[in-house]
Amino acid sequence: MLPPSAPNVLKQPPNSVLKAILSSTNTVLFRTTTIASAKPRSTKLKSTSFSSMAIYTLKTS
Repeated sequence: MLPPSAPNVLKQPPNSVLKAILSSTNTVLFRTTTIASAKPRSTKLKSTSFSSMAIYTLKTS
């Protein structure tokens, strides 16, 4: 099921949609990284590198 706001998102240029998806994904990744900080190092490193990759993708798009 698509959220009610989906039709509005689809009217935007693809790049805007991509950035919106990436920014919301990045928020989730940030939370994951924060939670992972309390866990063993290996988990933290994986989350941080994945989050950095998402930020890099967002900046270059």
